[in-house]
Amino acid sequence: MLDQIAKYDEEVQQCLCQWRIVLEDATNVSSNGVYALQMLDSWAIPESGILEGNIRWAGHYYECWKSRGPYVSGKWCNTYMGKQRPVEHPGIPLAMSWGSCFPISCTDTAVATIIEELTSMVILPEIIETSCPLPITRIDTIDIIAMVICCLFLVLVIVGTAYEFYTNNSVQSVRYQDHSTNKPHRK
Repeated sequence: MLDQIAKYDEEVQQCLCQWRIVLEDATNVSSNGVYALQMLDSWAIPESGILEGNIRWAGHYYECWKSRGPYVSGKWCNTYMGKQRPVEHPGIPLAMSWGSCFPISCTDTAVATIIEELTSMVILPEIIETSCPLPITRIDTIDIIAMVICCLFLVLVIVGTAYEFYTNNSVQSVRYQDHSTNKPHRK
């Protein structure tokens, strides 16, 4: 498949080129190839209990996202295969789910094309959907510091506005008072 890169569109070609780097790094583990093994290891494999309905194979989500090489990082994708039909029996999965790890530069469309090409060699149901959701980002220390600084500026703006409002209103009330009786001045 990697040898026939020219027959695919540009998105798929770019993804396959990234895969070539991953596979080359996986064969050369001594120099930065550990990430490539993590990417390959995080792919889902069929588990026992298929006849009992175990057709949801997620793979190793966190291992995929942790795989970072010098040129390629991993991103977790999920492919649903089967027939698109209404749910007849709740709790029983209708579609097979297969988790995989692709280079982060691969688009959902490219991943779907590659998975479709890979599964065409085996008798598997048709692909319903392939999605590569982005992970929820964690807040780092620098993010917290930036938020605290922004909150301090916000507090300063609010205090400054309140002070200005208070001083303007108190000055106006002093102007309208009769200085001899300290009663409000009537127009």
